[in-house]
Amino acid sequence: MLHYERFQHPHPRMQRKMEAVYLKSQKYVHKGITKLLRITEPKLLSYLRDYKEGGITKLKELTLQSPPECSKKVSRKFREIFSRTSTQNTSSCSSKNYSHSHLY
Repeated sequence: MLHYERFQHPHPRMQRKMEAVYLKSQKYVHKGITKLLRITEPKLLSYLRDYKEGGITKLKELTLQSPPECSKKVSRKFREIFSRTSTQNTSSCSSKNYSHSHLY
C-alpha cells in the first residue's frame, strides 16, 4: 500500500513522509533513509512514530507550525504600513476625478 500511496498525495511533504516509512519497510537503515531524503534522524523517528500510532491516515495529516514571534512582529508592522499606505492612496485617488472608461 505504501508503495502506491507514497506518490499519490499532492503535498510533497506527505510524499516524503510516506517514502521514509516505505524505505524503512524495505529494511533501509536510518542513516541511509535520512541521507536519501535529506531529513534529520529526529524527523525520521517522528514519521515512524506517526505511522506506528495511526498508519497511513496519520502520515497524511499536515501540521503547519505557527510562524516564529519575529515573523509575527514583521507581519504586524507590514500590516500597519500597508494600512497607512493604502488609506493614503485611496484618499488621493478619490480626490481626483479618474475615468476608467479607457480600461473597457
